[in-house]
This record gives sequence, C-alpha cells and structure tokens, in this order.
Amino acid sequence: MINRLLTMLTEELRDEGLPDPLGASFTLAALWDDLPRLTGETPPTAVQQRFEADSPLTDPSGWGDLLTGPAPTAPPPIPL
Repeated sequence: MINRLLTMLTEELRDEGLPDPLGASFTLAALWDDLPRLTGETPPTAVQQRFEADSPLTDPSGWGDLLTGPAPTAPPPIPL
C-alpha cells in the first residue's frame, strides 16, 4: 500500500510540473498531509497545522509582495 501511494504522489507531482519528484525535498508534515488525501482520509489536525505553518504558499498572509508588487524584471546587463 505504501508503494502504491508514493507512486500515485510521484505521478501527481510530475503531472503538476515537478520534473524529478524523487529528487525533491519535502518535510514529513507535507507528506503526511498529502498521503491521506490520496486515500480519502483526513490527516491529524496537528499535521495540518504544521504543514500550513511550513508552507508559505498555503498562507496568503505570507505572500507579501508576490501578488501585489511589481512584476520581476531582468537584472541589468553586466558591462563588458
């Protein structure tokens, strides 16, 4: 069962654009939060809270200027 779940997660991550999921680094909280989702279960509240605290993308208050600031620009050219 564990191999099947990890295979499903790996395929999902590839489908979402992560080219090498097996080489990626994840916290145990992120894995524990995601694996129950694949089985239709809910992770423990402590895991959900920890994962949300570890992930700036799940908390819009931590996005800062990512969405409201100016678009990133290319760095100035290096003079030769």
